[in-house]
Amino acid sequence: MRRLLLVLALLMLFALPRPVRGQSAVVFESLNIELWPDFDQPSVLVLYDFSLSAETALPAQVNIRMPAGAQLFAVARDEGNALMNVEHAPPVQEGNYSVVTFIVTERLKYRVEFYIPYVRQAQKRSFIHTWTGDYPVNTFSLVLQEPRAAINILTEPEMTVRETRADGLFYRTLSLQNLSAGERVALKVSYENPRSELTAARPQTISSLEPSQPLFSLLPWLLGGLGLALMIGGGVWYWLSGRSGTTLSRSRRRHTTQPEEKTSDSVYCTQCGKRAQTGDRFCRACGTRLRT
Repeated sequence: MRRLLLVLALLMLFALPRPVRGQSAVVFESLNIELWPDFDQPSVLVLYDFSLSAETALPAQVNIRMPAGAQLFAVARDEGNALMNVEHAPPVQEGNYSVVTFIVTERLKYRVEFYIPYVRQAQKRSFIHTWTGDYPVNTFSLVLQEPRAAINILTEPEMTVRETRADGLFYRTLSLQNLSAGERVALKVSYENPRSELTAARPQTISSLEPSQPLFSLLPWLLGGLGLALMIGGGVWYWLSGRSGTTLSRSRRRHTTQPEEKTSDSVYCTQCGKRAQTGDRFCRACGTRLRT
C-alpha cells in the first residue's frame, strides 16, 4: 500500500506544470549584427546588439555562440549615455563554437563584441559569418561596414542596400523578419585591401594637429624670446634714463653758472655802487674812476 501511494505521489509531481527553461524561453525582439573587417586590427570585429521581447521573463540567461578562434572583447548593456560592463562567465568551447553566457536583468539593449579571423591571400580577404539561430528573432539585420581601403567587395547573398553614415563610411544591410529558432543566416564576404590599411588607423589631418601640437612645441622658444625682449627693453630704458639725467644736469649747470660769469665780469663803482656798463672807464653817476 505504501509503495502504491509513493508511485502515485511521483506521478502527480511530474504531472504538475513547470516553468520552461532553456533557450526556447528567450525571444529576441531585435538583433542587429554588424561586421567591421579591417577596422582596428587585421581581423573582423563583430557587434551583436539585441533586446529581448516583452514576453521573455526576466532575469533570462542568454548564450551567444562565437566561431572557434574568436576573441571576446566585451559584454555590455546600453544605458542610454554609456555602455556598462555586464558580468559574464568565461567563454566555453563547445565543438566548433565558443559560448559566452550572461544574465539579462533589464529590458535594455545588450551588446557582445568579439573578433573573428579571416582568410588572407595576398591582397584578398574573405570570411563567412553565420547566425546560428539559437533564438527566435522578430526583427533581424545584418550590416557590413566597408573597409576604408577596400576594393572589389563581394557579398553572398548580395546586399543591395548601401548607405553612408556620419563617420563617412559605407554600410551594406540585409534585413529579415520573424526568424524562427534554428533558422540560420550566413553571409560570405570577400574583398581586396591593396595597402593592408586599417579603417581606424588613418592619420590625423593637418587642421586637427594645428591647435595643439605646434603651440606646445614652440612654447620654450616663445618664453625665451619674451625674456630676451624684456632684457633688451630694460637695457634700453636704463641707457636712455641715464642719458637724459646727464643732459639735464649739464643744462642745469649751464644755467647756474651763467650768472656767476656775469657777476665776475660786472664792475661796480666803489663810491656810489652804481653798476658800470661794458667798456666804461668812469662811473656814469659820480665820475669816479672804475677799478677793472
